[in-house]
Amino acid sequence: MITVSGIDPAAVQKALLVFVRVAGIVGTAPLLGSQYVPAKVKIGLAVAVSVLVLPVVGPVNLSDSPVGQAALLCREFAVGAAVGFVTSLVFMGIRLAGSLVGVQMGFGVVHVMDPETREEVPIIGQMQYLLGALIFLAVDGHHWVLGGLARSFEIIPVGAATLAGAPTEVVARSAATVFTTAVKIAAPVTAALFLTDTALAFVARSVPQMNVFVVGFPLKIGVGLSLLLISLPLFAVVAVHLFSASRDAMISMIGAMAP
Repeated sequence: MITVSGIDPAAVQKALLVFVRVAGIVGTAPLLGSQYVPAKVKIGLAVAVSVLVLPVVGPVNLSDSPVGQAALLCREFAVGAAVGFVTSLVFMGIRLAGSLVGVQMGFGVVHVMDPETREEVPIIGQMQYLLGALIFLAVDGHHWVLGGLARSFEIIPVGAATLAGAPTEVVARSAATVFTTAVKIAAPVTAALFLTDTALAFVARSVPQMNVFVVGFPLKIGVGLSLLLISLPLFAVVAVHLFSASRDAMISMIGAMAP
């Protein structure tokens, strides 16, 4: 291999491909890819992880043409982004569950600015998202994300990933779990609020003089907040189970992209 000023171009290209895959995972993984994390921290983390995994990366089939090199870079970024995206879907389900509960409580018009998506989100959804993030850190979820990143280089050689077929099925199956996750988390509170609405309907029919809207609004808020507080231990148990399923989805995605 011809070197320029003592620098091996093949080694540089290999390091760049490793960095691009790592950056794809770091940019989309739960919490690590959040807008809360400054861009400089993400880049520094991606560089540090790349330096650590580079010695264990096997030989790479490089391309001599600029088009081939660009294709390899895009492929590696897609591999990292797919792994990170599948892992982060569980947090979308947690936020959706909070949104469902908020609408049932009457908080459908109460929104806060989410710096991660830069959009207005329901306040209950944001609260449950932050609780889920704390639980994720408590169970060392960020560690197994980094462990999966390192394992991806063992299972998927650089430049040899398969992006069609099985990976698409894994993404579709994981995306469907967003709705099941939301239902599992929101079910206890939404069921209780539904019973509260039913009771208010009977009261409205029995006592027409009572303004049910005035009474029902604070009642539903009180019932919803109380049940959210009571169900926190259940939420923690369900969240841990969902994070375990998210880890399995990440492993399935890595296996699906193996050549």
